[in-house]
Amino acid sequence: MFDSSGVNRKKMENLTVATVLFLLACSCAAVTKIPHQTGKNTREDVVASLRQSGIDLKTPVQFEFFLYFDDKESADRSASEMRSFCQSVEVWEERSGGRWLCKGHKLLTPDSEETESALYNAKRVAANHNGELEAWEIDFGK
Repeated sequence: MFDSSGVNRKKMENLTVATVLFLLACSCAAVTKIPHQTGKNTREDVVASLRQSGIDLKTPVQFEFFLYFDDKESADRSASEMRSFCQSVEVWEERSGGRWLCKGHKLLTPDSEETESALYNAKRVAANHNGELEAWEIDFGK
């Protein structure tokens, strides 16, 4: 069947349904940001948070580590260390507050020794340069 413009109506309906499904899938890409709490950044905390969300603990997800520093030099030195266990690292100054962010990215399986090691290393790097691991974030959509 064609409408008055000559477009096949069935193809348009299929395209519309496919577009809606695609947009729905994109909107389901959940991002969870869990704030840092002293003594609360362990693999057990990650696993508990993900288990509550119904996420498969054996499927790798993109972790992001947010380390904050008072000066650029500390953030840059931390970035050098973060590159030893993260796939990518970026440093920039916050728009307000004048703090510097060192953000590391790593694909990890939540319920693994590697996750525990990455959390430990992020905390260690922050502490070594008078900074703070303020948060970690998991992007389930990547």
